[in-house]
Amino acid sequence: MQRRLPSSQPSPALQAPPSGAAGPLCTLFITRAVIKSDQGSGATQDRWLKLRLLLGEGVLILNRSAPGQWEGRGHVKITGGNGRLSIGHFFNSTVLEIGYISVGGGIQAKYVGPEKHQYRFDSKIIRVGSGPILELSCDLYMSLPAGTQYPVERHQQAAAAANTDALLLLLLAVKGEVALNRYNQSHNLSDLDQAISAYTEVLKILPSDHPSFNTRRGALGLAMFSRFEHTGYTFLCRATGQVQFADRSVETLEKAIELSLNPRGSGLTLGYRSLGVALTVRFEAGRKIGDLVRAVEVFKTGIAAASDGDSMLVDLYLDFGNPLSLLYEQTGDVAFLDKSLEMRKKGLDIASPGHHSLRHGYANLGHGYYTRFKRTAKPQDIEDAVAALKRALEGTPEGHSTLPHFLSLLANALHARFTHFKDVKDINEAVSLQQRAVELSPPDLSTHLSVINQDLGTTLLSRFGYTGDIRDVERAIIALQKAVDSCPPGHMHLPSIYNNLGIALSTRFPRTGELQFADRAVEAQRKAISLAPLNITYQRLPSFYNDLGSTLIMRFEKTDNREDLTEAITAFQKAVELSPVGHAWLPGWYGSLADALATRSQNGGGMADIDEAIRTHEKVVKLTTEKGRNPFSRYIQGGDLRMDRFRLSKEQQDLTSALSSYETALRLIPQGYSYRSALHTRYASALIRQFQLTNDQAHFDSALEHYKLAAQLTGCSPLTRFAAGREWARFAVVANSPEAMEAFQICVDLLPLAAGLDKTLDRRHYTLKWISDLSREAASYALSRGEPKTAVEWLEASRCLVWGQINSLRTPLDELRGYDEELATRFAAVSAKLEKSGTRKGPYDVGTSDVDMKTTISLQQEAVLHVELAAEYSALLETIRAAPGLDRFLKAPSFDSLVGNLPISGYTVLVNVYGDHCDAICTSRSRDEPLHVRLPDFSFDKAEELRKRLHDVVNSFGMRMRGDRPAEGEKPKRVLIPFRRKKTVEDGKAGLVPAVLRELWLYVAKPIIDALGLKGSESDQKDRIWWCLTGPLAFLPIHAAGIYKTSTTEENVAVSDFVISSYIPTLTSLAKASNSAPPRREYAPRQVNRFLLVSQPETKGFCPLPGAMKEVESVKKALDARSIPNLTLSASSAIVKTTLTQIRAHNWLHFACHAYQDVANPLNSGFILSDGKLVLSEITKLGMKGAEFAYLSACQRSTGDEELSEEAVHLAAGMLAAGFKGVVATMWSIRDQDAPEMAKDFYGYILSHSHPRDGIDSSLAATWIPYVHFGA
Repeated sequence: MQRRLPSSQPSPALQAPPSGAAGPLCTLFITRAVIKSDQGSGATQDRWLKLRLLLGEGVLILNRSAPGQWEGRGHVKITGGNGRLSIGHFFNSTVLEIGYISVGGGIQAKYVGPEKHQYRFDSKIIRVGSGPILELSCDLYMSLPAGTQYPVERHQQAAAAANTDALLLLLLAVKGEVALNRYNQSHNLSDLDQAISAYTEVLKILPSDHPSFNTRRGALGLAMFSRFEHTGYTFLCRATGQVQFADRSVETLEKAIELSLNPRGSGLTLGYRSLGVALTVRFEAGRKIGDLVRAVEVFKTGIAAASDGDSMLVDLYLDFGNPLSLLYEQTGDVAFLDKSLEMRKKGLDIASPGHHSLRHGYANLGHGYYTRFKRTAKPQDIEDAVAALKRALEGTPEGHSTLPHFLSLLANALHARFTHFKDVKDINEAVSLQQRAVELSPPDLSTHLSVINQDLGTTLLSRFGYTGDIRDVERAIIALQKAVDSCPPGHMHLPSIYNNLGIALSTRFPRTGELQFADRAVEAQRKAISLAPLNITYQRLPSFYNDLGSTLIMRFEKTDNREDLTEAITAFQKAVELSPVGHAWLPGWYGSLADALATRSQNGGGMADIDEAIRTHEKVVKLTTEKGRNPFSRYIQGGDLRMDRFRLSKEQQDLTSALSSYETALRLIPQGYSYRSALHTRYASALIRQFQLTNDQAHFDSALEHYKLAAQLTGCSPLTRFAAGREWARFAVVANSPEAMEAFQICVDLLPLAAGLDKTLDRRHYTLKWISDLSREAASYALSRGEPKTAVEWLEASRCLVWGQINSLRTPLDELRGYDEELATRFAAVSAKLEKSGTRKGPYDVGTSDVDMKTTISLQQEAVLHVELAAEYSALLETIRAAPGLDRFLKAPSFDSLVGNLPISGYTVLVNVYGDHCDAICTSRSRDEPLHVRLPDFSFDKAEELRKRLHDVVNSFGMRMRGDRPAEGEKPKRVLIPFRRKKTVEDGKAGLVPAVLRELWLYVAKPIIDALGLKGSESDQKDRIWWCLTGPLAFLPIHAAGIYKTSTTEENVAVSDFVISSYIPTLTSLAKASNSAPPRREYAPRQVNRFLLVSQPETKGFCPLPGAMKEVESVKKALDARSIPNLTLSASSAIVKTTLTQIRAHNWLHFACHAYQDVANPLNSGFILSDGKLVLSEITKLGMKGAEFAYLSACQRSTGDEELSEEAVHLAAGMLAAGFKGVVATMWSIRDQDAPEMAKDFYGYILSHSHPRDGIDSSLAATWIPYVHFGA
C-alpha cells in the first residue's frame, strides 16, 4: 500500500516498488517534533501557519510557535515495507507540497525498558521549489506488536539487526527512494550512489526471510542497473564496456527471483522484467549473444508467470522487443524483427491510457517499423514508423529527459521517408528535429549525444545530396566528428559513426579536390570495418565495405593508384557476399560493383570487364522497381555502362540503350534534385555521339538544349553547371548558333561561384587552375563576333578573381552607409570575418592523422562558420543590390564605366591569347570605341614556346633567388642589364635573350604600336601603355620586346622607343589606382613623400645579401641630398612589428631583403625580416589609402604560377591589392652586387625628373626598364 501526498500538485517522487505481504505494524509516538527555517522570517514562509508532516501512513500537524519555527506531537502507524516522509503546508484548505525529508542526521537507539525504544533523528528538507532550507528534529519512541522480543541493553545492536527495526527501515527505504527521485531529475551520479547505499543497508538489516526482502533486493538491482545505465548508456546507447555493473545487476536480480516466496506475485514479474533488461544491456556492453538468448527466455518466463491484470505485463511485452530487435541486428533474421514488433504491439494494446511506458512503447515500436523499412523498403512500414513516433512525442512534455531521444527517432524516420518519396519537407523537418535533439541533450550524457550527432550528420548528408548546399556537408562532418569524440571505446555504434564520418569526408572531397579528405575518409571507413564484430553476422558490415569501395574509387580517379581500384572491387564483392537475401540495399551494392568493374574496363580491363559490369547491373534491375528508392539511379548507371561499352564497341545498339536509360532517368528524377544538372550533361553528351553517327541535326539541337538546361539549373554544383555551360558554348560555336554568347555569359557568371568565398584561398586557386582559361576562350569568341566591349567585360569579370574577392571585402562603403548605416555595418563585419576565414587552416591541414579529434573539430567548426559567412555575404549582397541606385554594387564594371575611370592619357592594351587566336584590345579615355587589333602570326602555342625558352635560360644561370651564387669556377653572369638607350646584348644566352624579344616585337608589340599610330622618340615624354597580358604572355617581358644589335643587318628597334610601359593585372585595378587619390589642383603640392627603407643583409636560413645594406645606403644618400624624409630599418631593427608600424607612417617603401612567394595562398607571401616573415595579409590590414609606391628589390617578385596565368599570383600584384598605386619588382634573377647600382640609377632618374614643387612622380618608375613596373 502506498500513500499519496494530499495535494493538488503531483508528487515528483518515484513510486515505491510494490511490497509483498504486510509487515509487522508498529506505532510511532512523537513526543516533540520541531521544524526550523534557516530564515527567521520571509515572504514565503510567513504564510505557513500550519505544516503537515506526512510520516509513514499517518499525518502530524505542526503549528507555528515562533517566526520560522513550527512544533507538534502525536502518533502514527507504519509497516516495515512501506512509508514515505514528506512535508507540506496548508493554503486555502489545500495542502501544498514543500518538499521531502532527507535523512541526513544520525539515528540513535537508546534502551529505556522492556516495551519501548526511544529515538531521535535530524534531517533537512529537500525543497521542491524555491524557498528556505528547513531542518526537522524529532523525539519519538516506538511500540512494537505484542509478543515481540525486546532486546536487553547489552545485546542492543545485535537485537536491532535481528529484529525488524521498522523506523530505520522506513527511513533508509525513503532515503533510497528520494535519492533515486533526485537522480531521475538531475542525472547526478552521486544521488544514484546514495540510493544504492541506502538499499544495501536495508538488506543488511532486513532478515532474508522477510516478505519484502525480495522486493528490496529487486529495488537494489534496479538501482544498480540505473547506475550502469548512467555510466555508459541511456536510451539507445547504453553500452559502455563497464560490464561489471551489469554483472552485479544480473546477479542481484537472479538471486531475487531465486529467493522469491511468491511464484506469481508482482514482485516476481518485476524481477523477470528487470533481469531481462539487465541481460539485454549486458549484451550491449559485452557483445555476448548468449545474453540475448537468455533475455528472450527470461521475458517468456516472466510473461507466463504474470497473472491477468499484472501491472508488469505491459512492460514485459514492451521490453521483450529489445532483445528480439538486437537479435535481428546480429543475425539478419527478419523473423526476430517481426516478433519484436508483435510483442511491442501487444504491450501497447493492453496498456491503459496514461500508462508510464506508453511513450517509450510507441517510440520503440516506431523505431522497429523504421528498422524493418530499411530492410524491406515497404512504404507502409515507414508510414507506421512516423505515426508511432509522433504519438510518442505527443505525450512527452517539454524538458523531459527522453525528449531528445524521441526527437532523434522521429527525425530518422522522416529521413528514411524522404529517401523513398523525396519530399523535401521531410528532410528539412528531420534536420530541424535532429538539431533540436542535440541542443536538448545534456552534455554529460556523452554516449547518447554521440548517437544523436551521428544521426544529425547522416541526415545533413542526405539533404546535401538533394540540394547540393555545401553547408550541409561541412555541418555533417563536424557532427560526426563530435560523435566520434564523445563515443567511448567499444561502443556498439562506434563502427557506424566512423563509417558515416568517412562518407561525409568523401562527399566533400569531389567539391574541392582536397586529397587529404579522401585519405581521411578511407582511414575512417577502414576503422569502421576493423571495429565491426567478427564472430557474428553484423548487419552493417556490407554497407561499410560498399562505402569504403566508393571512396577508394574516388581516390583512384584522382591519383590513378591501381591498388585503390583493386581494393575497391574486392570491397564491393565483399559487400555483396555478406548481404542477406532480400536486403533493401543489395541492389545498391551490386550497382557499386558494376561501376567499379566499368572503371577497370576503362583502365586496361577492356570489354570483359564492361560486360561483367553490365551483367552485374542486370541484377540491380531485377531487384528494383520504379517505385523503389531512388529508381532513377539505376537508369543513370545503366546509361553510363552502355556508354562505356559504346566507347569500346562503337556499336549503335549500346548508344541507343544508353540514350533510352538516360531518358527514363530524366523522367523519374525529382525536380530540385541536385544531380539533375549532371544527368542532363550525360544525356547531352550521348546525343552528341548519336549526332556524330547519324548526322541527324535533331540530335545535335537536342544536345544543345540539354547542355543549356544543365547550365541553367540553380541549386546544383557550380562546377557541374560550369562544365555543362562550357560544352554548350563550344558546340554552339561549332553550330554558329547565337546562343554561344549566352552560354559564355553563363560560364563567366559561374566562374566566381565555382571558386567562391566559401573556400579558402588555396582551394580557390586550385579550382581556378582547371577552369580559368575560360576567360580567354570566351573573350576570343566575343572578338570573333565583333564584340570587343563584351570581350573586355568578360575578361575583367573572370580574371584575377581571388584578388578581386579580397578587394571586394575591403571596398569603401560610403555610398551604402548613406543609404543604410546598419546594413553597411553588418556587411563590413561579415566581410572582415570572411576575409579572415579565407586564410584558415583546413581540419586536415594540421599534420598527420594522429591529431586529436578536438583540434580537428575546432578546425571543422571554423569551416562551418566559413561557409555560413559566405552564404550570409551573398544574402547581404542581394539585399544591397535591391536598394535604389545600388544595383551595380560590387559587380564587374561595364566597359563604358571602366574606361571612364582610366587615366586621362595613355592606352591600356589587353592582349588575349587562346588557341590559334591572339588579339589585342586597345582602350583609352580619348577613344569612344575599343580598337581591336588581330595578331594572326601569334598563338597560344607560340607564347608557351617563348615562355619555356626564357624560363630555361633563367634557370640555366642557377639564380632563381637574389643572392644565389654561381657554381665554383663559373663566371658570374648578368641576366638583366640596363639598356634604356643602349640596345645591346651579350653573346649566347645572357642579356635580354634577343630571339625571344625579337619575336615578341615582330608578332605582338609592333602590330599594336602600328595600329595605335605611335612614333618613335628619343625624348622621355612618350605615351604610356599599360599592358594587361593573358595566358603565357603574362610571363614574357613585352616591355623589353625589340630587335637589338646582333650579327644581322636588321635595324635596332624596341618598345621603349615608342612608349613607357607598365603592367596591370586588370583594367579595374588601374581604374581603382587612378582614382584612389583626390584630384590635385595645379597650384596644390603633392602629398609629402616619406620613404621607409628596409634591408636585411643577413637572414638565418637564407644566403647573405651584403649588397642589401649598400643598396639602402645609396638610396638614403640620394634622398638626404634632396631633404626627403626617410627612415631606415636594417638588420635587428627590421622586425615585423616595427616595420608594420612604420609602413603606416610612410607612403614609399623600399625592401632590400629576401622575399617569399606563396602561390597557394598569396596573402601568405611576404618579406623575410630578422624575427620572421612580414606577410602580405598583415600589410593589407593596414588599409592604407595614401600608399604611393613600393620597390621590391628581390628576384621573381612579379612572376607567378604558370598554371594560374589569369590570377596574377605574385607579390607585386599583392602590393597593388594592398593599396599601393605603383610597384617595381624584378621579373628574373638579379645578382646581389648588381642591385645597389640599379637602385642608385633608378632613384637618380626619378628624383632628377620630378619637379621639386610637385614632389616625386611615381609614374616615372615605368621608364626604368630593367625592372618591371606595375600600376598607375
